[in-house]
Amino acid sequence: MGAATIIGISAAPTVAGAAPVNLIQNGDFVLATPPATFQTVDAGDSTTIPGWTVVTPSLYDSSSGSVDVVSSNYWNNEAPGNSIDLAGGTGVPGGVYQKVPTTIGLEYSLSFWSAVNKDETPTGRNHTTGVSVNGSPVDTVTTTGAGYPLQWVQNTVTFTASSTTSIIEFDDTTVGDTNYGPTLDNVSLFAGPSGTPVTIPPQVAGKTFNATVATFTDSDTTLADFSATINWGNGTTSGAIGGSGGSFTVTGTNDYASIGTYGPVVVTITDSLGLTAAVTDNIVQVASGVTLCSGNCTTNAPATTQNPVNAQVSTTGSGYVLLSTFPNTGPLAFSCGDGFRHAPSDVEETNTLTSQSATITATDIFPAKDGTQGSGLEGLFFWVCFNSSQSFKDLTGQWVNTGLLPLCNPFKPGPGPCVDYILPTSGGNITEQITYPAADPGYR
Repeated sequence: MGAATIIGISAAPTVAGAAPVNLIQNGDFVLATPPATFQTVDAGDSTTIPGWTVVTPSLYDSSSGSVDVVSSNYWNNEAPGNSIDLAGGTGVPGGVYQKVPTTIGLEYSLSFWSAVNKDETPTGRNHTTGVSVNGSPVDTVTTTGAGYPLQWVQNTVTFTASSTTSIIEFDDTTVGDTNYGPTLDNVSLFAGPSGTPVTIPPQVAGKTFNATVATFTDSDTTLADFSATINWGNGTTSGAIGGSGGSFTVTGTNDYASIGTYGPVVVTITDSLGLTAAVTDNIVQVASGVTLCSGNCTTNAPATTQNPVNAQVSTTGSGYVLLSTFPNTGPLAFSCGDGFRHAPSDVEETNTLTSQSATITATDIFPAKDGTQGSGLEGLFFWVCFNSSQSFKDLTGQWVNTGLLPLCNPFKPGPGPCVDYILPTSGGNITEQITYPAADPGYR
């Protein structure tokens, strides 16, 4: 292919739509005046092929490189418009590049089609196209053969932008090429979704919740083109996409069965091109749904105003358990409270444990004071709080490890502790009996 006149035109606008927006300008190498067959464009020219600048690959150590813009009158192009022969008519191969605005940290998909031109002699020779972003190689494509029609092959490579402008370049990197090189057509560049985390508030153990965990934007406005997976940090996943017009949300449903700290929550958003955005949310704090079961004593208060701290149950002998008492002050004072904790006020109590076949019961006898005094039912208007190593349903019906104890059901024993009875006794005392399941001999 020989040389031809160079004609310059202004850049064509990018057309946006419901589909992803191609960030490459003039990816099919259209000229203002279509060449009858082909047109040679020399290195240094940045106007003839709108959006593209022609260069000489550094491999050739020359300034006289060129490319040919080839029309569909000369050979079959992959897409309407023209294609590029990366070895032009000057005897030194060339390359083309384009500067594209990008977002740092965003993943991009670069697609292009390649073949060997029909004038290749001898046939069967290998040609290579070097692909680089900001001067760093990201792909090398080898094309083989010749003949007509051209055998176009699509190539795709992904990269993560490291700057606000990315230079996309294609070079003939075949040693010994002169006028016949690898061809290039139908270049596109698509950006993946850009995600932002949404703070997940503290949750209640055993209570199912639905939360928005991330938002994201994309030039693709089609909701069905996206999917999302939320890793909640407790071994479960979920995820659903909502929104429209290129602005979307990710929501999911989860249930943290036990009190604790989970996460961080990681959200993975995937688009129709397989591009992903990973969004890291906060660590989720999960507590009991009953606030009266925490902070119900003061470590600096006199011992007479606190419950005995009976937080650890251990077996002694055969079939019996002993509540070991921690001090009210010192390094173990964080266990303030006991197996039984009462609201609205603490009460003095003693614990007597006996073994009853498959269950263990504890009977507490304590003076009726600190909110439990009175006559009739109003004198018993208080709750029993509990910490357990096994989850159980509290009075609100939630599965928890600490909470307000439910009444025992003799016809359907539950998995956790429950209240057998709370009764007034002589001498102004109140007696309560708690049943522990046999499978729960651990921390309470």
